[in-house]
Amino acid sequence: MPVGIQIVSDLQTVQIDTDTYNMEFRQKGIVTCNTTWSPITRQGTFTVTGEMPMIALRSSALAMLTAPTINGNSYTFTVTVLAQTPTDVEFFHFDRPAPGGSSFGLQVIREDGSIAFDAGRRPVRVLGQVQGDVINGHNFGTLTYPGKQVAFLQCAFVYQTFYAPVPPPPGQPAANVQQFVMGGLARASGDTFHGEFAQLGTGGPYAIGSVDLGSYFQRYYAFLVIDVGAL
Repeated sequence: MPVGIQIVSDLQTVQIDTDTYNMEFRQKGIVTCNTTWSPITRQGTFTVTGEMPMIALRSSALAMLTAPTINGNSYTFTVTVLAQTPTDVEFFHFDRPAPGGSSFGLQVIREDGSIAFDAGRRPVRVLGQVQGDVINGHNFGTLTYPGKQVAFLQCAFVYQTFYAPVPPPPGQPAANVQQFVMGGLARASGDTFHGEFAQLGTGGPYAIGSVDLGSYFQRYYAFLVIDVGAL
């Protein structure tokens, strides 16, 4: 950043930056995941209105967020949880600062006249980050921030689908395969974040030759851990 303003926290995370939008808190809500996606997962959907919605989740169960369906300025998100019963997940909607601004405190204006930061709003408060490659281990790690109430932003969608032979009767060749689906999930409860790569479900069995047996793999994961206390 050759010009402008940048403010960094004691945790070395950028809190204010002229070059990027410092997303502001818009709303929070509860989505109940009660639709069966697989025997071990449940899904739920919710819709927000905005320009560039960024969603954080807070859940005692492992959860993940998939890309939204967009209709104008309406965004419908799907949450998947690793649970066999209906499960509530709290979501937090952040978005670009709305025009107008507040009448007090620090305000940072971008070159195009839009608001980058407004102290009268409630911006994203980043505590830390978790990133890596699932090849190095399925446990993404656990972070604890004493005195904070944490949620997570899923910055990269990690997944894998692959097929394995179904054991045939003795003396017979394998005729079917089972599909396995893996995904990167996280939970945030109290002051603690935890993430891991876990099995989401299975498909099939399918007859060998009836499906493409290729493995589809997005290896890299990334999460931001944020403070949602008092929101």
